[in-house]
Amino acid sequence: ERFIPLGREIRVAIVEDERGEPTIVLPATEYLLTPEHPMRVSTDKISVTDSGLPDASKFFATNHEEAPAYRRSICPCPLDEALAAKLGDAARKAHRALRCRDFSIFDFRVDPEGEVYMLECQPVCSFARQSAMTGMATKTDVPGLQYPALYHTMMRRAAARKPKPCDAAQVLGMK
Repeated sequence: ERFIPLGREIRVAIVEDERGEPTIVLPATEYLLTPEHPMRVSTDKISVTDSGLPDASKFFATNHEEAPAYRRSICPCPLDEALAAKLGDAARKAHRALRCRDFSIFDFRVDPEGEVYMLECQPVCSFARQSAMTGMATKTDVPGLQYPALYHTMMRRAAARKPKPCDAAQVLGMK
């Protein structure tokens, strides 16, 4: 694969509206990259001990006081209208194409010319207070996107899709 030149790494989260359409784009997060550290790796996301195990005392590596510049993020990140539209459009199209449901999170690389490349999709996320999506949602002034309302909405949607139990009149295996 061709390496995408150092530019910006931006995370975009999509939340479906009540009709199941991916219309809600949460405030984006930018992960700061440096020429010495042009790409985020797993230990930039989750702190680990010397033995490589997750460090429970500082699990999330990003934005800790002692974190180096390349482990910092900004939310909401500064985006001009054109880039915000391009990222939102790419995220909504990917959400539909990948058949995501309820929400999705995408990491994009934006090259120096402003071209957008999708790095990855996370169709699952933690709804912990420190999680990326929860943090992005709290940057809005929409009550339904605040913690824990967003989590409760996702749980209600999933529960509504659960198959209904059989009624007493049904005889399994027979008509």
